[in-house]
Amino acid sequence: MKLDKLNKLDEITELKNKVSDLENEKEAYRVDYGVDKDSQEQKDLELLEKYQNNRYGSAEDTFSKEELERLKELQNTPLTEYQEKVLKLNSSQIHFKDEIGQKELKIACTTASIALAEIDRDKSQEMLKAQDSADQIIGAVEGEVKNLLVNEGKDNIDDKVEENKEKADEAEKKQEEQQEKIDEKRKERKEQEEIIEGQAEADKLEMNASVKGNDIDHVTEAQKQIVRIMKDNKLLNEDIKGIDIDLNF
Repeated sequence: MKLDKLNKLDEITELKNKVSDLENEKEAYRVDYGVDKDSQEQKDLELLEKYQNNRYGSAEDTFSKEELERLKELQNTPLTEYQEKVLKLNSSQIHFKDEIGQKELKIACTTASIALAEIDRDKSQEMLKAQDSADQIIGAVEGEVKNLLVNEGKDNIDDKVEENKEKADEAEKKQEEQQEKIDEKRKERKEQEEIIEGQAEADKLEMNASVKGNDIDHVTEAQKQIVRIMKDNKLLNEDIKGIDIDLNF
């Protein structure tokens, strides 16, 4: 599990690098197309990116009245070639950011799993120690009984057996005390156990949300799925409800 956690951290770093690379590509497009940072085309693009991020679950921003009015106008305005290319890159960024979120959730669950595994390991070790102590005492009892049969005769056995039985009972009591301590420790970590119970659901979400490969059709399908989930769960940003701009690239 620790190795899996390290691998996930490496994967997250790689995905963040991809997001950063795409941001650099956006800027390169702006320069290539000669679009000024303060131009209306650039401002519209940035507003469309904001809409796209919120539409497909990558952000939850607030939109001003002016922004919403402009978005309504952009519903019927064709994209420029520059805007379309940058929005395709932004679409990929949304996909990567979603993967990052899922992997971060997986790391949180794995961290909790490791903690619980360590508790179980400690429990096993304590149980083994208690069992070893009991076995040693019982073994000593059997050895003493054999010696008594040979050396002391039958008359002295009853007292010795009773004495050693008390030792065995004491070992059993010690084992029970160890179990009580372990149970108490486990109770204190109940919150971690509840986290683990949600791991299966987290894994399911990761499987459904993760889209393998770099094919743009896969990204498109992933975004459509996210939109469906958001609509089903009424998670779509309230500000942009009623505004429908097709940015599935």
